[in-house]
Amino acid sequence: MSGGVDVSLFAAQRGTDGAGNLFDGLIAIERRVEQLPCPTVFAAHALCLTWAFELALACDLIVGARSARFGLVETVVGLTPAMGGTQRLAERRAPGALASWS
Repeated sequence: MSGGVDVSLFAAQRGTDGAGNLFDGLIAIERRVEQLPCPTVFAAHALCLTWAFELALACDLIVGARSARFGLVETVVGLTPAMGGTQRLAERRAPGALASWS
């Protein structure tokens, strides 16, 4: 289970440069995973939120147990997901496809 990034990491940064560096580092990890020359698999069996979900979307294959739940909760706290998750999610979905959320 992963709730994603611990937001206190950003709060602990001194100034915007530190938070920007942390943010850039997280994006760099996603890009490295996305560009690996071998297939990547993300296995989820429980709650997978925010950055963990964005990292899952950077993988080639996401395998989720019936108990797995995914979400970009930034909008719940008034933020816009900014690490590419919304774009990757849209790329993963076929146009007009219906999701099974049960």
